[in-house]
Amino acid sequence: MSKRWSKLQTRLYNLMDPSVNFQIHCSLYEMNSNNGYHGSKLPRYFITIDKEIIWDYPKQFDTTFKYGFNSYPWDTDISDISNVIEEYIQCPSGELMKEFVNDKWGITDILRVCDRRIGKRRLKELSDSIDNEKLLKIIEKRLNSEK
Repeated sequence: MSKRWSKLQTRLYNLMDPSVNFQIHCSLYEMNSNNGYHGSKLPRYFITIDKEIIWDYPKQFDTTFKYGFNSYPWDTDISDISNVIEEYIQCPSGELMKEFVNDKWGITDILRVCDRRIGKRRLKELSDSIDNEKLLKIIEKRLNSEK
């Protein structure tokens, strides 16, 4: 996982505006069981801007699935999130404002506001369509840093 993840992470970092101090992490945490044996590994994705966590999977998301119980860590969206990130990276710059239909976590909104391929005009368009205060602060920071 780490080699593939680091390549995806590096490709994403190459698109981000350095002024926002964007970082994305994918980690596995060992879950110890009561009987002393090591248990499952808990996957976690999180994004920081200026070292503040602004997006955190699974913490910010309902991981209760159709079975009526919390099936995390045995059933997660980690692969699906990686696929959305890959789709975003491969998207031509002229199509970045499209709806990413597989993004059920709102991660592409964060990527867009941090992406150096998004200029002032499109950042202003984003500010009109986004309600998230953290993302609006990133847009404001980018607009002010480009002056």
